[in-house]
Amino acid sequence: MVHLSLETTLLSSLDSRVKDTFRFERVELGDYDASELGSILSDRCRVGLKDTAYDLGIVAMIARLAYERGLRVRGVYSNAGLSIRPKAQTSKIDMVKEFVRGLGLNLEDALTEMHLLSPHRIFATNQEREDDQIRALSRAFMDNLKKELSLR
Repeated sequence: MVHLSLETTLLSSLDSRVKDTFRFERVELGDYDASELGSILSDRCRVGLKDTAYDLGIVAMIARLAYERGLRVRGVYSNAGLSIRPKAQTSKIDMVKEFVRGLGLNLEDALTEMHLLSPHRIFATNQEREDDQIRALSRAFMDNLKKELSLR
């Protein structure tokens, strides 16, 4: 039997008979390196975004920057006390919003700018509105990335 958990006090909460029955071994999984982060991000982009919404070179650069800044996936999860659970199916716009919000960008500013740039825009369907919002958020992300790169 194998049990994986981020809960660090699991063993202390088990009954002594369970502890005697099983052999427990603590295994620490190390953080991902820049290449592994890049691979994970690329896979997630391929699954969640249109091909025209991302560039693999930029994804690799993001992974390298994250690694250099100490943003290790496992370390972030364990420090934040987060757990990974199955989630209800999310729409593409919700995924993009979560991604952009996770980078610290202001969603409202990006979407407001979109409306100010094309105040005449009318959407026939919700899908058109979502596609337009995804483009605006992607543009805000790219602008932020360019700004960060120019500061280096």
